[in-house]
Amino acid sequence: MECIDILEAKGMTFWGNHGLTEDQKSVGQIFQVDIVVHLDMSNQFQEDMLTSGLTYTDLFVVTQKVITGEHHNTIQRVAQRIVDELHALNRPTPIYEITVTVKQPYPSIPNSTLDYTGVTITR
Repeated sequence: MECIDILEAKGMTFWGNHGLTEDQKSVGQIFQVDIVVHLDMSNQFQEDMLTSGLTYTDLFVVTQKVITGEHHNTIQRVAQRIVDELHALNRPTPIYEITVTVKQPYPSIPNSTLDYTGVTITR
């Protein structure tokens, strides 16, 4: 029987240089990321070892790498890169679905007041 478990990391906050404007690219801004992964953690439950599957640390390290180490024009691309990098880890844990939400708090949109703009993708 297929097990579907959930691994989450929410409220991760990093400084990154993503966006279309020169200020966004040079000065940077804060990005907040939430990740929800549907997977089979049966091996981890049985073995009680971090090496037997995807971990919270994996979610954090991959997100940090993409947000702080890459430069993209859109948060849509940032979200997709996080998904790509999580799949590239090739952990022995079967991943069924990954949902990534990337938020840009207080975006620089003229004459606007917004808490954040964001995108959520599920792959």
